[in-house]
Amino acid sequence: MRHLSLRCGVVLCLLVGCSSTKQLVQRVNPLKPTDHTLQFELARASEADGHLVKAERVYRSLCESEPNHAKYHHRLGVVLLRLGQPVEGLQELNHASQLEPTDLNILNDVGYGYLRSGDTPKAIETLTKARKIDPQNKRTNNNLALALGYQGELRESFKIFQQTMTESEALANLGYLATQSGKTDLAIKAYSRALTQDPDMKSAAEALAQLGTIHQDLESSRSIAADLDPTKPKSMGIAHTTPARSPEKFALAEAGVSSAKSSKMSANQPVWVGEAK
Repeated sequence: MRHLSLRCGVVLCLLVGCSSTKQLVQRVNPLKPTDHTLQFELARASEADGHLVKAERVYRSLCESEPNHAKYHHRLGVVLLRLGQPVEGLQELNHASQLEPTDLNILNDVGYGYLRSGDTPKAIETLTKARKIDPQNKRTNNNLALALGYQGELRESFKIFQQTMTESEALANLGYLATQSGKTDLAIKAYSRALTQDPDMKSAAEALAQLGTIHQDLESSRSIAADLDPTKPKSMGIAHTTPARSPEKFALAEAGVSSAKSSKMSANQPVWVGEAK
């Protein structure tokens, strides 16, 4: 009988529910795999670690479960852009922006998405809208300045950069955009002034050294081509001359600064970090 009563007591506790059991359930429930908040945080962690396919799968599932949740579509759009799927990525980002029209993080990523996909006018339109919401937002201003620079509006681009960073950084960015536009002379002037204001700016030094090398190569190529052209008289003097180096370039050569290997030199381009959750 004693064993029977004990068994009955256990059954009664399970049927009625003792306080300790309820507390255990309360502790376990927040960790259920179906909890969307937990799933989102795990997907964010996967995204941060570079496991983009895994993050994409979770974000898609969350979007299907809660189609009106802007941040799920936002993160899915960002991941799709990083996976090289700009069309679908922009669709998701625009959907997120429709759900949260004044969210600057979303608008910035929409603008940057257009910029990466090559639609510079649309990027400028989106980022200008974001700037009207918060004219002081640094990320918005940097992205807009970058987009304007890609469109060839270097004066306006430089003006915005000056509002969000130091003069030397703004000059370095101008040098990068001028390089991308093929305006090598302007790029050299911008990098030289940046280095004059901040002699420790290594990125500007490397870019300036490389641009000097490019100029020398161009001069050499032109002269050799002229010498090899049988229709033109041969030069009686030196085949080509090396352009005179500015004081900044001379100082760089004396210091032994190596040139950068990449043609994309010191741009402070927007990245995917630093976003608000």
